[in-house]
Amino acid sequence: MKEIVVPDGVTSIGDYAFWGCESLKEIVLPESLTSIAYRAFKGCKSLTEIVVPDGVTSIGYSAFDGCESLKEIVLPESLTSIGESAFDGCESLKEIVLPEGLTSIGESAFRDCKSLKEIVLPDGLTSIGESAFGDCKSLKEIVLPEGLTSIGESAFGDCKSLEKIVLPDGLTSIGGSAFFGCKSLKEIVLPEGLTSIGDWAFAYCTALKEINLPDNLTSIGEDAFADCESLKEIVLPDGLTSIGWSAFSGCESLEKITYSRKIEPRLKEIFGTGWNRLEKIVRDA
Repeated sequence: MKEIVVPDGVTSIGDYAFWGCESLKEIVLPESLTSIAYRAFKGCKSLTEIVVPDGVTSIGYSAFDGCESLKEIVLPESLTSIGESAFDGCESLKEIVLPEGLTSIGESAFRDCKSLKEIVLPDGLTSIGESAFGDCKSLKEIVLPEGLTSIGESAFGDCKSLEKIVLPDGLTSIGGSAFFGCKSLKEIVLPEGLTSIGDWAFAYCTALKEINLPDNLTSIGEDAFADCESLKEIVLPDGLTSIGWSAFSGCESLEKITYSRKIEPRLKEIFGTGWNRLEKIVRDA
């Protein structure tokens, strides 16, 4: 089966409906459609493009998972949610336009989309799920919406081509391993409202030379900046109350640190023998 036209009047593509139809190249969906369910097109390895009609509000779990030939998909303005692993492993997908009404992107939704180079996230989006864009190795740029408040664990992990990202003002937390292994990341702007950086959040961002930590930051997780070997200077905010073990381990180029005297004992523990080689600026706050 290489081609199929779903008849008018059909409102839902059910669970597993076309799962594993490896020869399916083209499918035409009816305007009456409102939902695409669990693993509906999973493993349709020959499918190259699809237009999701207006009226569809949700794309279910793993709906297009493993559609490795899918190069283009048109999403409707009616779409509000993209489920977990919905486009996981769509390694030929180079670009996708997300509709303005979208409010949530599930875990691993676009993971391993190796050809995806750029994506603009809509203003209504408030959260990005765990591993949502993990292993998108060609992704160079992403624009995050102002309404975003949280970034899940490993959301952009191993996006090795990502060079720059500006985080929106409303963001309060960055999940563990969120930018782990983003080896091309040279610059990141953190918002003033940020209060916590998770474990391993920026570990192995080997090109990162500087980072400005906001005044409201209270917590830095374990290994948060581990092996950021180009990082030369860091200024820790006065409100910082928790620093995880090995937060700056392997930062071989780090030369200078500015910090509040009250956290000095903790810093000595974290840096160990490397503490003595650093230039220090101490504040009495």
